Amino acid sequence: MVLQSARRVSRRPALFVLRRGRLSIFSIFYGLDWVATGPATLALTNEVFGWRDAPVIVSWIFAGHQVGGALAAFGAGAVRTVAGDYLVAFLASGLACLVASFLVLRIADQRVVSVAAE
Repeated sequence: MVLQSARRVSRRPALFVLRRGRLSIFSIFYGLDWVATGPATLALTNEVFGWRDAPVIVSWIFAGHQVGGALAAFGAGAVRTVAGDYLVAFLASGLACLVASFLVLRIADQRVVSVAAE
């Protein structure tokens, strides 16, 4: 029975998501995927910058992520309006990902040591 359901879903992915109960299941797992990045970001930031500065830095990371997402959505819409499709936006996004992945290779493994007040 499960195998037959999986076959039906693989043939019609849009119908799988559009049905009411299945959309709820999809949204739960998709939301859990998004929630899972928060603790990892805080843990890595805490490890690199220390527990005193980590909350402020994570807040700036979150704010930068939101502004970047808004600018990317606006830019993709502007490209769609001008060009008639999203091809240029997708190519620019892929190029930005490649540049970011090369920039990550330049990050040195340095820890900030907080000095206790005397």
